Amino acid sequence: MKEYYNIKAYPDQNLVVEVCKGDWTKEVAEKYLDDFKKSAADVTGKSWALLTDARDWKSADDEIIEIVGSHFDWNRQNGMQHNANIVSGIIEQRKLQQMFDSGGVSQIAKVFLSKEEAMQWLRDEGYKF
Repeated sequence: MKEYYNIKAYPDQNLVVEVCKGDWTKEVAEKYLDDFKKSAADVTGKSWALLTDARDWKSADDEIIEIVGSHFDWNRQNGMQHNANIVSGIIEQRKLQQMFDSGGVSQIAKVFLSKEEAMQWLRDEGYKF
């Protein structure tokens, strides 16, 4: 599934960075959840942030809203304090907002149109990279 996402944890920075791309289906979303938990294991359990580059991501499959929503809920329960998301359009932004609502992270998740803005917000929140 590497063609759909790349996930890297930076324990020394309390940060997980991921790039999500392609047209996600329910199957891709479910595999992503398992891979994310493995990749982020060294960061979870303490206060951490997630930086997601989703500029080349999309999905017409509404089933993934609940699946990725459960992922956001798991992240929150396992220490995620901030979630910066980079998107390229309003449709993806709306879909992400539905996922934030489903996962209960609307208060800690923000959407940006550039990587620079997303990284600056995380720096303002105390993350160093």
